[in-house]
Amino acid sequence: METDKDASPSREFWERHYRGDDPSTPPPGPNAAFAELAGELALVPLREPERGTGAHRALELACGRGGDALWLAARGWNVTAVDVSEHVLAVLGERARRAGVEDRLTTRRHDLALSVPDTGSWDLVYANYFQTPVDIDRDAVLRRVSRSVGEGGLLVVLDHASSAPWSWEQRDDFPAPEDLWRSLDLGAEWTGLVCERRSRTAHGPDGRSARVSDNVVVARRRTGATPKGPARTPAAQPRRRDQPPPRTGTGEKEVLTGFLAYLRESVLAKLDGAPEQHVRAPGVASGTNLLGLVKHLAHVERSLFLGEEVSDWQATFHADAGETTAGVLEGYRAAVAAADRAIADCDDLGRPAHAGHRGKTAPSMRWALVHMIEETGRHAGHLDILRELVDGRTGR
Repeated sequence: METDKDASPSREFWERHYRGDDPSTPPPGPNAAFAELAGELALVPLREPERGTGAHRALELACGRGGDALWLAARGWNVTAVDVSEHVLAVLGERARRAGVEDRLTTRRHDLALSVPDTGSWDLVYANYFQTPVDIDRDAVLRRVSRSVGEGGLLVVLDHASSAPWSWEQRDDFPAPEDLWRSLDLGAEWTGLVCERRSRTAHGPDGRSARVSDNVVVARRRTGATPKGPARTPAAQPRRRDQPPPRTGTGEKEVLTGFLAYLRESVLAKLDGAPEQHVRAPGVASGTNLLGLVKHLAHVERSLFLGEEVSDWQATFHADAGETTAGVLEGYRAAVAAADRAIADCDDLGRPAHAGHRGKTAPSMRWALVHMIEETGRHAGHLDILRELVDGRTGR
């Protein structure tokens, strides 16, 4: 076992926490949520020729009792498991020996409150429930460690997003998955694969169980080279047949509404067939995602043509955990239908688009239509890029 030399309150806390652990007791299994995610990402099983080749290097932060590290090592990964507790790592090392995976599992004592591992390029860096009552700048740790992910490699962060009844942390103000993504501050070389809240059944002491939630973020590093290891480039998709600009009548209203309808259809097409697990995944460092853009456009339609007020425009870019793709699309279509009724009822584009509010006169219907065309066209372009990052599909 490799160690660092510094001590901190974090080390003292976790040494006390794990001091009763004994390698003679049954080893822990993997976190069920992580095992499920690993299957989705094709991290397991490794093909037989890849096992033990020195490839597929994984780094686990705050490994604790090491159930996930043991599980990956048993499936051919070369795992370095980092924790602050010397005792829990000694127990993990002995369990690895007994399981016959000591050649694929290295333990390293490291106090993440003080510094982060710097041991080369990884195919997978993961942090499962790296949440602690001890004060530590976790965001800084994750940002720094993300730099050691190799080309084509994955960064996986799995967090508690609710409190089980037996948890040491009883709170209801957990961040949203999009907040977790933004806290990582990943650069343009990253592609978001998963950014969502998931529900599962947790099992606690005395046989108790409860439904809890997790925030799940997965990102792949892309730097122009061919990805290696488990991170897979989305399969190329056939280009969607381009639809030419619409042929409209000669009237001003017909031209404006024709182009707006054309762009709205383009927006809907960008979510057609998109994998459910990817519609919330941020494709760029700002956290922008497919579902959030469509939700935002629905709010813009209702604001411009119906006069509905929006108190926080930034919030409209993020779909809540309980909102489904079908629900967001239904909301967008309903907003478009309501807007079209308001447009159809207007016989003079110079008139206000709606009744206004708080004593302010609404902009003209002409202005509202031009602005909606601009807004929809801009975000349709964003959607086009994000969809290509997801599965390679392009086209208007």
